[in-house]
Amino acid sequence: MHFATELGLDTEWICARELLYTRDEAEILFASVGVELPPIDLDHVHRQVAGIPDLMVVAASVVKSLPEGSRHREQISRSLARAMDSRMRTRMLAGDGSDAADFALTLSAASIVTPPIARLLTGAEEVQEKLSALEASGLLVRTTESERSADPEWAFAPAVRDALLAIRVASGTRPAPAMVALARHCLSTRDYAAAVRYAVEAKAWPLAIELLEQHWDQLVPDDLDLLRDTVAGIPTALLDGHPALQAARAVFTQRPSTPPPLPDDPAELRALGATSAAWNHLTVGTANVLILRTMGDRPRAAELARQLSCLAQGALDGQRADILRQLPILRLTWGVTHLLAGDFVAALAELRCAYTEALRKDSHFAARTAGALTAMTWAVLGGRDQVAEWLELDATEQAPEQPVRGHGSVSHTATQVARALTALDRLDTTAARRTLDELGEASGSDELWEFVTYAHARYASIIGDAYAGMVVLQRATSGQPQHAGRPGHTCSLLTAAEMDLRLALGEGTRALALSDSARTGGPMTLVSAARAHLLTGSPARAIAMCRSISWKAGPFARAHLESMLIETAAHRTLGENREAARIWSRVCAAVDRTGMTAVLATVPQDLVKMLHAEGRTNSPAVAAFLASDVREVFPPAVSSAALTRRERELLVEIVRGLSSTEIAKKLFVSPDTVKSHRRSLYRKLGAHSQDEAIAAARRQGLLS
Repeated sequence: MHFATELGLDTEWICARELLYTRDEAEILFASVGVELPPIDLDHVHRQVAGIPDLMVVAASVVKSLPEGSRHREQISRSLARAMDSRMRTRMLAGDGSDAADFALTLSAASIVTPPIARLLTGAEEVQEKLSALEASGLLVRTTESERSADPEWAFAPAVRDALLAIRVASGTRPAPAMVALARHCLSTRDYAAAVRYAVEAKAWPLAIELLEQHWDQLVPDDLDLLRDTVAGIPTALLDGHPALQAARAVFTQRPSTPPPLPDDPAELRALGATSAAWNHLTVGTANVLILRTMGDRPRAAELARQLSCLAQGALDGQRADILRQLPILRLTWGVTHLLAGDFVAALAELRCAYTEALRKDSHFAARTAGALTAMTWAVLGGRDQVAEWLELDATEQAPEQPVRGHGSVSHTATQVARALTALDRLDTTAARRTLDELGEASGSDELWEFVTYAHARYASIIGDAYAGMVVLQRATSGQPQHAGRPGHTCSLLTAAEMDLRLALGEGTRALALSDSARTGGPMTLVSAARAHLLTGSPARAIAMCRSISWKAGPFARAHLESMLIETAAHRTLGENREAARIWSRVCAAVDRTGMTAVLATVPQDLVKMLHAEGRTNSPAVAAFLASDVREVFPPAVSSAALTRRERELLVEIVRGLSSTEIAKKLFVSPDTVKSHRRSLYRKLGAHSQDEAIAAARRQGLLS
């Protein structure tokens, strides 16, 4: 470099990684020798040789030599392994001399090589020069993460490492002891995932069990697949006496284990928590909570979570150190279970405990996730100040150097839902849209899919596109067949959201049908049901439903505000203007205090203008709402039709295009009976012709 500079030549450093084949370059190489592999098989080959140029050439030659019918992954792997074994024996190692060969063979126990690991395995102090020589020979590749790091790391290409380990075993030197030493080294540096991987590779199952039992909570955030695979790989006979791992295996296979019986009395549960059997009860019980939740039986999962929480209180009272460190993750599980079951009050209590206990135990994952879930819950309920507080706490726990991935994405999803909902409350639809675009629609594997869908549905309602909201909701629920048609097994949020969307679309009959299930739901579904009765012409019933809600049951700020608005509109409809004005003044004070301006869009804007002019409340929130371009979410009135069984049958046949005579024959009634039912049907639908009747039935959701 210095010589080139002295000669005045332009120079550019090229790091070793830049010489490696990319995936696309690998495809071009294989095509140049007449080989075309399926993308998944090409990816596998590229990973096995780590893109090292001369090894890529060997791999292309190996695959080309195989008959086309044998070019599947298993055969390619076997042939590539033989080629690598031959290459390691006859070329690289033989040419480097015995010291270099021994050095490489010794290092092959490690999947990641650093100078400290090289010193640990070889016993030599001066290793840097030898490591650089192995990199120059193509045996080691500098990892991406350490390319410009002061603490370099290298890795063998997987096919190279496998060949070196095979040579080592053939020479009579077992790599397992070295791998166990590496596992303990990684444990000392708190790299628990690497420690488990080395223990598993060495088949040191007692060590693997010890690592899982002591550090499973550290693996959950980012290494759940490793945890699952390790638990599945432990020989069944070795799991005796390890109920926590037996429970974990039950979770991953979705086969409920038989939990030890739990007493119903809270005092007995707390007493049990102070005994040596507590950990067994907590782990097996929590495993069954997860399984019940996955199967869609949320009510039973939530009831079991309540029992376990009471038992855990006994462990806290008894200062059970073996339980206290693991408790934040357990509480997270219970809190999410209550959340999915629609018990937001129990969820908030459990998540707050998870957060405070996680901080004491320095469990940043648990604290971050609990904080994000708490923020989301408050955003659903309408607690503006609480959302701001928990989002701020979540930001302090979100370590920037830790990417959110895998199971840890629960934190990211919850945070984004909270931000979208609070933006909608203050009518900032631009911020809400930006957040929802980043979040995307819920996937089938996302356990918070209902909350993501609810946020999208609320956004669609507020911007006046209820049809788009309905599409998102139906797309999400169709991807969750385990919850379909099971009352109480889907979060009540979506029942409320669907009622509101149906009303916005003018489908009063369908909204009223959904309102029947609201009696067993929480305040949010009851409020939507009351709205359905108000808009379909039953203001007195709407008032009765609103007044039947016990607001002492929890902090349902948004639902309470919407309930007061429904009462205001209902009293106004009934001519009870003084009562409407009294409730309206409370609405204005609450909207000013909470900043939830968007709730005003749930009643006709003309009504808001009239009340604002008459009430003389001088509400800045109401003034801001009236100055915005947000439209009312619902029409002033929605028609509905309660059809008899015969009328529904008649409607189906009319849509099919049958004449009255044909319908009479099919239904085994007289033509006069058909005419009578037709007149009744038209009257209920407000129609004067067959085409009008069909159009009205579609609008009201009477045609599936």
